[in-house]
Amino acid sequence: MKKAILAGLRVVLLALSLAGLAYAQDVALGPPAGPSVAAATARTAPATEPADVSGMLAAQNQVRTRLGLQPLLWSADLTDTARATVRTASQGACTMASTANAVRDQDVSLHWAPSIRRLGGADAAQDISAAYVVSLWREGRPAHEAANGECPRGSSQCLAYARIVAPKNREIGCARLICPNQAQIWACHYRK
Repeated sequence: MKKAILAGLRVVLLALSLAGLAYAQDVALGPPAGPSVAAATARTAPATEPADVSGMLAAQNQVRTRLGLQPLLWSADLTDTARATVRTASQGACTMASTANAVRDQDVSLHWAPSIRRLGGADAAQDISAAYVVSLWREGRPAHEAANGECPRGSSQCLAYARIVAPKNREIGCARLICPNQAQIWACHYRK
């Protein structure tokens, strides 16, 4: 009986901490901005990797280092671009399909993760690390043609991997957003 109560308390505490994390992230990202508002706003992204995507730069540079490529540098303005991307992608239902459609014509590496169902029926955001997202993108390596840097089958994982290992890419900026339905979107933009 005591074990069941303790297990229930752990679930409640986890749920509360995840809800607090989602709220804190929404506050940090601020309200969604339209294209005209974003263009008129001064640069707001930090010059270093934000805490909500901590480890993204290191995980991608680890892949590049293994291939003898120059490490990427963090870019504040690319972070702003990635924040705008996740805001745009989160509008509407924030499903995998609506997210993919929102960024269809953009050169962006994207990861969408559904919410998880908690006891009692409420949804919660998954606890996903930047290293995990990069590991999923690395799964595109077998489809990537290293000789020409192309993805003949065009899978999103291959395209994300191709961006990570593109020799000419020098800078990166990424963002993450927790949607109202507790799904989450990760996006990274690159610059040569």
